[in-house]
Amino acid sequence: TQECPYACMWREWLRTGMPPIPNTPVGVLAKALTRLEEAQLPVNLDAAAVLLDHIGPEMKWPTKLLVANRWLFSPIVKQVLLGSPQTAATVRTTIAPTIIAGGEKENVLPDTVSAVINFRILPGSSPQEVEEQVRAIISDDRVKITPYEVKSASSPSPYSGIDTREFALVASTVRQIFPDALVAPFVMVAMTDSRHFYVVSDNVYRFQPIRTSSKDLGRIHGVNERVSKENYRNSLHFFVQLLMNADDV
Repeated sequence: TQECPYACMWREWLRTGMPPIPNTPVGVLAKALTRLEEAQLPVNLDAAAVLLDHIGPEMKWPTKLLVANRWLFSPIVKQVLLGSPQTAATVRTTIAPTIIAGGEKENVLPDTVSAVINFRILPGSSPQEVEEQVRAIISDDRVKITPYEVKSASSPSPYSGIDTREFALVASTVRQIFPDALVAPFVMVAMTDSRHFYVVSDNVYRFQPIRTSSKDLGRIHGVNERVSKENYRNSLHFFVQLLMNADDV
């Protein structure tokens, strides 16, 4: 995440009865955030390529044609993926302003206004590259952009291999518990504690053995978040089977 504070000492104007100046701190920061949301960050299909390679052959015509010939149809594929919040995060670093702070009284201009912006960084990019891109988009020296220091902030995790015994173990277990499922690698678009396991393993796989609908996605970290009884049972069966299969490897 990044913090974008803009500081200005113009409170005395309003206190003395003078009219507010045209470019207030709130207005300047609001324009910066608007530029950022309208421009967005660059789109790149590299992180989603392995997913598309796996599911492309199973898609219906003409989607199969588009996915198989991304060298020609990549603009269309990008637009399709950008059309959903779940898949948009697999092709670009996402932007989400989460905290706005500023004035405390209705008749006093604030000395400082600030915004905290959460970036879910696309694999292959870095916090430094994102900061450079944000500076170029905002292009306003009055807006100061600095890293927002939180313990949870980190660079994207490295790719985990799919041509490994461990991935094959997870994939075979998925097919046992969910025989109608198509197994394919996917970019994890959230940050989990699993990133800490890279100190003991080169490959760390995130998998949730739960069938999730669009309604379920809307409940994550929200009102009435829950897991169905069937999903709970399947989760238990999956992890028991995974341990049994691992014992045979």
